[in-house]
Amino acid sequence: MRKYKKYVLFLFIFINLNNLVVFSQTKPLYGKVIVIDPGHGGKDKGAYYNNTYESDLNLLVSLNLKKQIEKRGALVYMTRYDDYDLSNPKSFRRKKSDFDNRIKIINYINPDCVISIHMNASSNKNYNGLQIFYSKDDKLAHSINKFVNPRRKVKKINNIYFMDNINYPIALIEYGFISNTSDLEKINSYKYQFDINNKIINGITKYLKNDIN
Repeated sequence: MRKYKKYVLFLFIFINLNNLVVFSQTKPLYGKVIVIDPGHGGKDKGAYYNNTYESDLNLLVSLNLKKQIEKRGALVYMTRYDDYDLSNPKSFRRKKSDFDNRIKIINYINPDCVISIHMNASSNKNYNGLQIFYSKDDKLAHSINKFVNPRRKVKKINNIYFMDNINYPIALIEYGFISNTSDLEKINSYKYQFDINNKIINGITKYLKNDIN
């Protein structure tokens, strides 16, 4: 009887350890809090090309990224969930007010990291591709970049009010150039978004697990 109890106990521990391993693999971001910031919104449409507003693409990509991150177990917040900005209605400095309110939301949430989604644009229609920027700490940006676009270096941007006032690791991802026909077509593809978002999430996961080489 004693041997049977030991066997049952061993089996119970083995099954639970096995379940824990499977859970850690399928939900590697469990317990983590991530904020996604879809840039622009409302009256602030951002860049524009071929009947497409940057603010709309930022939101579309962010919503899909949110779903994919949540499947990895993280709790995900967004600074906006629809087509609006965050400025106070009577503000004389609408953009600063928008930034201030995004900053307040993010710093109040106390996230493990922040991803700000934007689209690039240029008068040169040949410019293309995704690029990642950072302000104070480059580790998150580099971790994501290793999975997404290792041939293009991440860039530091100085004196960016929004990023400089976030108290948590933040990477700004320019998802592509909406002024480039090929980029715009790809960005509007769910498959392309899904693939890129998975790479972004792999970079986030590697960073949050402190597994950066």
